[in-house]
This record gives sequence, structure tokens and C-alpha cells, in this order.
Amino acid sequence: RVPLIVAACCRIVEARGLESTGIYRVPGNNAVVSSLQEQLNRGPGDINLQDERWQDLNVISSLLKSFFRKLPEPLFTDGALLF
Repeated sequence: RVPLIVAACCRIVEARGLESTGIYRVPGNNAVVSSLQEQLNRGPGDINLQDERWQDLNVISSLLKSFFRKLPEPLFTDGALLF
């Protein structure tokens, strides 16, 4: 299962951002990122991808990065990085 936030953000980046440079380097507006996070926390019924807040790719990439940063355990543990 893929979390809703990951699926939504990846879908937007794939649809509109694959030709953009630096999507994950340039930070998005923190207030907008927080607002979208709250919207996602309320549930899938509250998501309106046509909302102008969902149009800034840097906000979307920052939201995705924030999600991964806040995970209680990293996706790749130190042991997994040893080949």
C-alpha cells in the first residue's frame, strides 16, 4: 500500500514536472506545504487537486520530502545501505 500523500505527490510530479529542473532542490512555501498537509490529514475526500495550492511543483516536492523526513523509521536503514 502506498500512502495517499505519496501517490498524490508522485502523480502530480510525473504529470507536470518531469521536464523541470531542480524540483526537489528548490523548497516550496512552508505555509502552503503545511496547509496541504492539513488537508491530506483530514482525509482523501478533502483533496481538490485543481486547487491553486496544488499547482506549484516545488510545494508538492517539499510536501513529499516532508512526509519522508517525518517517518518514524527511515525507508533505508543503515544496515540496508551496506552491500
